[in-house]
Amino acid sequence: MFIDLLKIVSRHTNISDYWYVGFAGPFSEDFKLIHSALRITKMKSLEIDENVFRRQKFNYSPSFIEYYNKSFKSFLEDEFYQSHKGEANAITWLDYADAKQTLPQLQEFRELVANSSPNDVIKITLNANPATLKGPDKVASFKSRMSRFSPVNLVEENLLAANFPNTLMKCIKLSLDGIASGRKIHFHPVASFIYQDTNNKMLTVTGIVLNNNDAETISAFEKNTRLAHWKFHNTSWENPRAIRVPSLSIKERIELDSHLPCDDKNRGLFLKSTLNFHPEETEDAGIAALENYAEYYRSYSLFTKIVV
Repeated sequence: MFIDLLKIVSRHTNISDYWYVGFAGPFSEDFKLIHSALRITKMKSLEIDENVFRRQKFNYSPSFIEYYNKSFKSFLEDEFYQSHKGEANAITWLDYADAKQTLPQLQEFRELVANSSPNDVIKITLNANPATLKGPDKVASFKSRMSRFSPVNLVEENLLAANFPNTLMKCIKLSLDGIASGRKIHFHPVASFIYQDTNNKMLTVTGIVLNNNDAETISAFEKNTRLAHWKFHNTSWENPRAIRVPSLSIKERIELDSHLPCDDKNRGLFLKSTLNFHPEETEDAGIAALENYAEYYRSYSLFTKIVV
């Protein structure tokens, strides 16, 4: 879906000439996909763990990826945006996971936007699991964690699992306050999602840096990209879309895909009837998961183990 979105943005600017900067992890999956789909050949990966850094270079180390064993903060200050970026644009994915470090993560995001050029694309992913808040007073815990980026009038209801992603989105927006005072730039959100990653719910927000915040500039971008025709777009700072697709076997997926796309008003119940079972612990959860699968099946990645 990220690649779909970048293809939409490419109607406005030539994405294939961009840098791609991210955290490749041990297998560099996003780097491989973005290179293949968008023909981007200028890539930089950041990794602070030396063992993972060695592992990612062992697993996948083409000439067009530069691997750095350093933090993004250090990289931002010393390398790319100060000396190498030049006039080129960049797609940067800040793929964070540690909930305890959300404040410095948002500070890095703020600094990145402040140092970006018009048409740069930035994606930030944050841990959205409220269970990471410790102590009896969750509101105090969150305010301590977020400091000046915490929304005013925060109440415990804002920290419930269903509301926590919206609260985090407000924090992301607050982190950008004042950065346009010296430059006419504007971070315009284009998509936001929540999803489950191993044990934690994650929030991801993607936006583009525009050269102004006026209605004419925003309208021109959205008209050029035809963003409104992509049903997963979200240009507001609230209500990220929830993605919760089930874990499926290859045979289950082939059976479900043979019935999709589907116009049935209750697609989840219909897909359950085709399988004659559901893939979750309860029937209601299974039907909801199958409904979600029907919504996102075209973008659903398949990971499976093989015996070598």
